[in-house]
Amino acid sequence: MGEVTPAGKDRRRRALPEGYSRRTFPGSADRWLLWQDDTSGRGGPLLLCLHGRGEGAIAFARTTNMGPAATSAGFRVAIPQGQGMVADWDDDERDLEPISGLVDDLAAPDAACVVVGMSRGAGLAAALLHARPDQYSGLVAVAGTPGPLPTPGLGHPRLYVHGDLDRAVPVREVVDHVAAVAAATGCGPGESGGPVEGVDAVYDRSNAATTVFPHPHGSDVTLVRLPGGGHVWPGAAEPHPRRLGTVVSWPATAAVLAFARRCVAGTSG
Repeated sequence: MGEVTPAGKDRRRRALPEGYSRRTFPGSADRWLLWQDDTSGRGGPLLLCLHGRGEGAIAFARTTNMGPAATSAGFRVAIPQGQGMVADWDDDERDLEPISGLVDDLAAPDAACVVVGMSRGAGLAAALLHARPDQYSGLVAVAGTPGPLPTPGLGHPRLYVHGDLDRAVPVREVVDHVAAVAAATGCGPGESGGPVEGVDAVYDRSNAATTVFPHPHGSDVTLVRLPGGGHVWPGAAEPHPRRLGTVVSWPATAAVLAFARRCVAGTSG
């Protein structure tokens, strides 16, 4: 087999992951997203996934393997592409309004939507939830930058997954932010939690620490800390620079989907 040329590598990197199609934003031909429908034909709940700075929608889809797993769980998946030469997000009208319109356009009637953000995407996810709390049933932040605090007394289930060796977003910033979110939404004091649903035996070997802030109406806030985790999607198969910390083989995607299913079940009663 001959050597793969740089042009060939670039084409492979840009190729759509299996199961996804490329769509444009409603009313905006220059913005696009990856889309994967569920297999039920009934229009299941929506999983809105926001990539990190410079990562892009295609890299996010490949790294997390979110598409096949989400489809099996009955979710539709939308992964918007950020803007700029280095794909990034703004927590202002440039992204908030178009993505809110995107959710209005893609979400099935009466179906729940859970927003998932990686790194910089997590900050935008929090901004979206703050701007349109009616659109979302829950939030997940993986190695995420803190976003705006919620409106006092207005709670949504939230899951935060963060590595203690994250040098891009220090874990102390996230710990303080999670405590502030829990206090604003009316949660009780943090309690030590058990294993996270959807995580197999790898979880036990990772020595992850879970803190749950219980909410009187079920909008609990959960923080999972990974002692060996860096600024990556835990469980990712792709290599990452050592300077960003050791990658712990921990299946974040399974935990995200298990959490999203609980959010959807809570919405539907």
